[in-house]
Amino acid sequence: MPSPAVIDVAIGAVGMVTALQDSVQSTPDQLSPEHMRLLASIYISLVQVLIHEVRYPADDVYQSMSADEKEQFRCYRQDISDTIVSPIFQNVSRVCCIDYSPHSPPLLQMYTNCLLRETLLLLLKNYVVSLSSALPNVAWQDAESLLYVVCNITEDTMFMRGE
Repeated sequence: MPSPAVIDVAIGAVGMVTALQDSVQSTPDQLSPEHMRLLASIYISLVQVLIHEVRYPADDVYQSMSADEKEQFRCYRQDISDTIVSPIFQNVSRVCCIDYSPHSPPLLQMYTNCLLRETLLLLLKNYVVSLSSALPNVAWQDAESLLYVVCNITEDTMFMRGE
């Protein structure tokens, strides 16, 4: 289980991403593609940390955790997963009537969603390649944390598509 200090830092990072999202959504007409790329860079840096944070602890540590601590860890992992997925799918349903002018807020929102999605997919692909090339010397926790994130993205994608 991550220490309280680590959880506090992760919660602070989640708050920062939420604030950035709110800022982007409240002033989309003031943001350039360069701003969006910077946002994507910050997001991906956070995702790299969060993928590590969803890792299960060593087997002996996990076995020594109480039922309450295991439940807290499960909730912590779910919060992290939601944080990773949220910027990608937030407001996708609003991008339906697009004004195709170059500085259209809905078009910029769609660009941001696509940029974050593509960047995240590239990051996850790189993780898969890295883990695959390190086999069989990969801790099960590393493989499981990547699979956990990918499964949550897949579930949210299927939900957004109505599948």
